[in-house]
Amino acid sequence: MQGLTEVALKAKRLKKALGFR
Repeated sequence: MQGLTEVALKAKRLKKALGFR
């Protein structure tokens, strides 16, 4: 289940990076 949490965190960071652009 730890893998899922890491994926969700990475996806959130990616979305934030895209929004900042």
